[in-house]
Amino acid sequence: DPKAGISIVVSAANRFGDPGKCVTSIGLRTTHPSYEIVILADEALTVEGRTYLADCPGRVLQSPSGMAWSGLRNLAVRESDSPYVVFVDGNVEVITDGWLEALLEYSQHAEIGAVGAKLLSKDGRIRHAGTVLGLGEDGLAGDSLAGFPADTGYHFGLATDVRNCSAVSGSCLMVRRDVFDAVGGFDETVPARFDDLDLCLRIRQKGFRVVWTPHAQLYQDLAFSSSRPQADEVAFMKSRWGSTLIDDPYYNPNLTRDREDFGIRL
Repeated sequence: DPKAGISIVVSAANRFGDPGKCVTSIGLRTTHPSYEIVILADEALTVEGRTYLADCPGRVLQSPSGMAWSGLRNLAVRESDSPYVVFVDGNVEVITDGWLEALLEYSQHAEIGAVGAKLLSKDGRIRHAGTVLGLGEDGLAGDSLAGFPADTGYHFGLATDVRNCSAVSGSCLMVRRDVFDAVGGFDETVPARFDDLDLCLRIRQKGFRVVWTPHAQLYQDLAFSSSRPQADEVAFMKSRWGSTLIDDPYYNPNLTRDREDFGIRL
């Protein structure tokens, strides 16, 4: 249904900066006819952020004391009734008109459980073009072609083609309500920085595919959220997912695990 209702859940926390830019860009760039905005606010939000939320075009959910972000996102889904939900971090700005339609195009297929977007830095370089398991010094996951120009043709046009992935970034992720409910939503015991990865892996575990599309594009400002994961967070994910993090079915085993450039493994 091209007119299906969509709930856009925006995480407006102090670590994401001013939510105004994000929500304003949604209003400017969204051409889908049926959507609502639900804004999640925490106690540490800046004064500027609180001032914006006092008169913003959306429904605001205040975080109960001590509730994890994953729990607040689950609450937002329970308090909405749209068949599709898009989780958006407050540090992104929508670039492309029709971004919701681009996500919905694939999310409406019964066999697809989650769809992610293309995230770029303001200088036009890739932040996220799908997640590859086992990349980086932690050995958990990395972003495909991070740092490459937005429309690079490198590695057979990977950055400009719709494709299956093991996971996509929760900074812009669409999921059908029935799929979200089937996996139990976000697991509130998972470290916040990995709740999107964990969700995608559980969606795939249920037999659904995860898809990344370059036709929904957003800027992402990482100035407020670029810290490295803690050792205990990494250990938690490795304990939970074990060998799943080693063998990504969508990544050639002859390619490097040390970098995100799809170079040859030596």
